[in-house]
Amino acid sequence: MASDLFVRQRSVPGWNVHVIHNQTALLLGVGGIGCTVALALCRLGIKRLYLVDYDVVDVSNLNRQVLFATQDIDRRKVDAAMDGLARHNIQTELVPVHLDAVLEWGKVVEMARKSSVIVNGIDYGEYFDYAVTSLSVSLGCDYVSGSSYGHTVISETTQRLEMTIKKHVGRVIMNQPISQFWSD
Repeated sequence: MASDLFVRQRSVPGWNVHVIHNQTALLLGVGGIGCTVALALCRLGIKRLYLVDYDVVDVSNLNRQVLFATQDIDRRKVDAAMDGLARHNIQTELVPVHLDAVLEWGKVVEMARKSSVIVNGIDYGEYFDYAVTSLSVSLGCDYVSGSSYGHTVISETTQRLEMTIKKHVGRVIMNQPISQFWSD
């Protein structure tokens, strides 16, 4: 094995592996997109990865959620993901968090405050997406979103997010309950 796992990345002009190694990511959803993102972030060697999901592995997940196998059926996704990542994790501190991101929004905000990027892979719908986008803008951290709900992938810097959220939502929300997005 090479003495420097990141020798190829270091040869890319402008690539600073130390920047990557100091990042903390909040991954909302450990499903089809979330499993693949978690795998890539672990192999990149980020500092810390919060894995957030409230679901359990179902047989229908196995054809597209790369961290799970048949023995994981009925296990909590965050626990099964920890096992799936074990062979691929180079140096990342993994933090599994089994919770419903809507019902326990305050805990999501706490983790986001410790993160440099938020990756939203939860299929709750556009109101949840707006809430997470707003949170990212409020904290000044980068945001990546991908879901089967909207069939879209978004990667934004904070400046572009702030323009988008003001245009579509009209306010930036962080300390308010997420349930407000569902009421008229």
